[in-house]
Amino acid sequence: MKKWSLLILLCGLLALSACGTAPGDTSAVRIDYGESQLYTTADLDAAIAVIKETFSTWQGCVLYSLSYAGDESAAENLDYCNSLSDGPLYTECLVFESAFRSPLRGGGAWAANREYEWSWYLAREAGGSWQLLTWGYA
Repeated sequence: MKKWSLLILLCGLLALSACGTAPGDTSAVRIDYGESQLYTTADLDAAIAVIKETFSTWQGCVLYSLSYAGDESAAENLDYCNSLSDGPLYTECLVFESAFRSPLRGGGAWAANREYEWSWYLAREAGGSWQLLTWGYA
């Protein structure tokens, strides 16, 4: 019995010590697709996959929500997205708002255990793949 208790205690300590080094967690993110006349759910899902891929590299962070900012925001930010490109001009733009928590112990650029709200800007040429151009404070 003591061996099992010790094993459970060690596993718990190991899990706690990994909080700051685990990949960014996107497993329980809430998605708000909003209303769009420009993009299908598949279009938005493809962009969300790009965001999640980047977020998963943020050690110890937890993504709570992603919300499409809407068609008006997409249209208003197309010029901005094109200003970030060195290549061909984009014809489509998406903006997502997000909420996430930083690692429990902070580290690097993160304050410890703080909630952040950031915007994510993606663009593509018609029918192409979404490119994540920039992200940061909303």
